[in-house]
Amino acid sequence: MKNITIIKIGSSLIVDDTGAFREQIIQIVLQNIQKEQQKGNQVLLVSSGAVAVGRSVLQKNNIPNESREIAAAVGQLYLMSLYKSIAETLDLTIAQILVSRPHLVERELFLKFQQTIAEFRDKNILPIINENDVMVTDTAWGFGDNDTLSASLAISFAAKRLIILSHIDGLYTADPSVDSTATLISEVHDINQELMKYCDVTTSSVGRGGMISKMKAARLATNIGTETYIINGTNPDALATAFESGNVGTRCVARIPQNALKNRKKWVLVARTSAASIEVDNGAANAIQNGKSLLAVGITQVYGQFKEGTSVEILNNQKEGIAFGVVDISSEELLSKSFSSQHGVQVMHADNIVRLTS
Repeated sequence: MKNITIIKIGSSLIVDDTGAFREQIIQIVLQNIQKEQQKGNQVLLVSSGAVAVGRSVLQKNNIPNESREIAAAVGQLYLMSLYKSIAETLDLTIAQILVSRPHLVERELFLKFQQTIAEFRDKNILPIINENDVMVTDTAWGFGDNDTLSASLAISFAAKRLIILSHIDGLYTADPSVDSTATLISEVHDINQELMKYCDVTTSSVGRGGMISKMKAARLATNIGTETYIINGTNPDALATAFESGNVGTRCVARIPQNALKNRKKWVLVARTSAASIEVDNGAANAIQNGKSLLAVGITQVYGQFKEGTSVEILNNQKEGIAFGVVDISSEELLSKSFSSQHGVQVMHADNIVRLTS
């Protein structure tokens, strides 16, 4: 599959603060996607909004609810009805896919998923994808948020481009809502440098959405060669500009891995992800580049928190990302003793590490 673009649209672009649909935005998005299809390119649309829509519907019907699962179940029907009504005005055929992590990490399920996506391309059908919140919220099968889902799809399908549509213009030097001096960062070559500003040793796991989750998604996607944009979806011209790799929002420049990723390595990257990083000394960095495992004695610093089995970035002593890997122990366990005293403790196995180029 060539020239695949993943687009992720956030909840704030689906409904406004009153719960009303933002139909004009969705229409512009679908029109731009249709133009890409006419060029022979495939687009996968990851759409948030089901939970927000569901909560609005339940509130209007005076049905008390605190459950994300119930809101998602109610809202997904209304959300797809909206997409259907707009798509019909464009003579655009759409389909719904609800996925969970096993669809990307279990071989049989992924091959079936891959086959279905190929058939959609052959028939010029736009798949609209969402996490199956009803079944996998707060489980190991969940992605946590749709930013992570979109990056996982970019990895799994070797997408050329990932475009994240938000309600702000992109990544800023500070929070523009509280700092008037904040300026837009138009291009990022090392997303980890920006992410680390938000993630120190005391940082807990991030919630759904928000800029950190978008930066995590960009870090994953760019590290396997997918150009990533974070743009303002309320700007009617932004998406078309991003499709042409133009100057809009924040462009995160793609990095290329040392070798074409095999499915095993893709699994490492689409494993449950963390915003955390592990900094290592020169000896450990060289060992990793030579295909060795990461041991605790080679670690100099841990940024953020992570659980066993999550994917974490490895940094050299210049704080440059050199690899991703799935950790065998949690940050809590790793930090319980000095790194130098943990002789023989394996933090990542070589088979679960993906090395990156500079």
